[in-house]
Amino acid sequence: MLRLDTDLGRELTPAEIAALPQPEPMPLADRKAALRSRAASIRWAKECTGFLWVREGTSESYFIATDEASQSKMGNERKAAEDGIRREGDVWKCGDPVTGLPATPALSDAEIIAMSNAARNRTSDLFNHEAELLAAIDAAGDHAALDLINLEQGWPNA
Repeated sequence: MLRLDTDLGRELTPAEIAALPQPEPMPLADRKAALRSRAASIRWAKECTGFLWVREGTSESYFIATDEASQSKMGNERKAAEDGIRREGDVWKCGDPVTGLPATPALSDAEIIAMSNAARNRTSDLFNHEAELLAAIDAAGDHAALDLINLEQGWPNA
């Protein structure tokens, strides 16, 4: 039984509870705006989380940061590789997924391009999933339809 407060001094009956005024539901447009914002926040968090990159032809894997600064640096490194001005075998600072410690493997130009492709594709996949969620939110005609949208599922793996 529900106790409202000490002023009442007793528990409410089920009939009294049912007769209590119910709060007004959030307007549909406001709820859609909140869900759109939450979907963007989830995508942003996942975008900045990074991903596990496996070096082609090996079992070596590295955690690659994908925050905005890291994406920018990766783009610059890729451009240098494509322009032939990157020093072949320069290291890239990333993470060792086993120890969690920094790692600095020497990467070829082709590996830098492959790594940046993987980062770009993952980021694109995140934006594509966000767009699918936003379309579902926009298409929802009522609160029941919004209840069916799960913002936490379907994101590409890190």
